[in-house]
Amino acid sequence: MTVLKVTMPKQMQDWVEAEVAKGFYMDASDLVRDLIRERVEMEREYEAYRDNMMADFEDDPLDDMLDEAATKAAGLRRRN
Repeated sequence: MTVLKVTMPKQMQDWVEAEVAKGFYMDASDLVRDLIRERVEMEREYEAYRDNMMADFEDDPLDDMLDEAATKAAGLRRRN
């Protein structure tokens, strides 16, 4: 493992120390690693959600109709 030095306000340090004192984490490093894992998982879940929403939108027939109407409108504007 590598070592990373982190600078933080005293209030954050107090919170980290309190969380470790509760016994859920062996030390501050354990807590930080857990927080990072949680954040990475949240980002993966968000990206999957976003990708699914975009796929649903791309499959929307209304989207095709809007594209067709926009193409026709652009063609009309060019002729004028």
